Amino acid sequence: MRFLLRNNMIPDASLIHDDKINLKSTFLGFDLKYPIGLAPGIDLIGKGMLNLNNLGFEFIEVGPLLDQSENENKTNIYLSKDTKGKNIVHENQENYFSVYFSLPHLQGALLDLHRENKNLILSTNLKISNKSLNTAPYMSDLLFIKSLQSIFHISDVITINLSSYKSKAILQYKNMNKFEKFMEKIKETVYYEMGVKAILNYETLVPPKEGETKIFDLLNLQFQNTLIKYTRPKILLRLDTKLTNEDIKNYVELSKKSGIIDGIVVGGMTTKGGSDIYVAGESNREESTRILKEFHTHTKGQLALISSGGILTGEDIYERLRNGADLVLIYSPYIINGPYCMEKLIKELEEKMKNEGKFDIKSIKS
Repeated sequence: MRFLLRNNMIPDASLIHDDKINLKSTFLGFDLKYPIGLAPGIDLIGKGMLNLNNLGFEFIEVGPLLDQSENENKTNIYLSKDTKGKNIVHENQENYFSVYFSLPHLQGALLDLHRENKNLILSTNLKISNKSLNTAPYMSDLLFIKSLQSIFHISDVITINLSSYKSKAILQYKNMNKFEKFMEKIKETVYYEMGVKAILNYETLVPPKEGETKIFDLLNLQFQNTLIKYTRPKILLRLDTKLTNEDIKNYVELSKKSGIIDGIVVGGMTTKGGSDIYVAGESNREESTRILKEFHTHTKGQLALISSGGILTGEDIYERLRNGADLVLIYSPYIINGPYCMEKLIKELEEKMKNEGKFDIKSIKS
């Protein structure tokens, strides 16, 4: 299936909508035909986006991108200050980062989508491996920052994945002091720096007209938040379900305070009985819904909420929207029903809305 997907060989889907049901919604400023996207894990290397878009997915999360330590036996592209696309081993730990997909795949796909006026939202999912956390936990901030720098101008949305089915990544950042410092590092070393570079590059290509003041001349550290706001992609924080109500409250408060987190992804796969067996689909529906409700209570609409895990039907999608989700990410329906699962999900969602007397997405939440 992945071979067909990567080579754009799956025929396009013709999705038929009920004219009386309006599924249009907005997510972080993007207009969507319906609030349903594809969770990471299907397209690991960023080559199937065009095909997935034509199958009905307007939000596609690529990845997860992993650091080199978990992919030692795979072909990787190394990214650093001095190398681009060369398979070498860095002696300097500070430059040691690689991602398990080819950046040109993403760049080329985005260009094609823009030419065709497609409304795809591309989100890359950044995750550090459990192995690197065991051997060098102090490297975690650096690995995330390197990955953010490498894809800053490629993704519409970037997801920082602090969830771990073995709970090793999340444990470090449950220390709220560390989490807050991590947010500040990202803000200072990634967004501000990259924003300045973007403005300089723009003004090199498009010089200001006579009498116009250069944007860069207006920059001052006091305008850092404004600069970040207008030059960065949207950023999501992915958290697992092993959180107390106090954890949720703290993450929400510090995410709001950071000024760089636009939304939180909650739910997903869990482990079975503390083992390494990953459980998806119906078995973790209840837990994913519970944590969504808790986050909705604390965010109060100030952060976007994205729900995943345990979503198999259109009725499941309806329930997540009703409980505060702005966007729902599916995974199991694609695996179980195949690439044309969107048609089934949309029909079921429309039927549920009819039965509940709801004729647009906004009314589900009211």
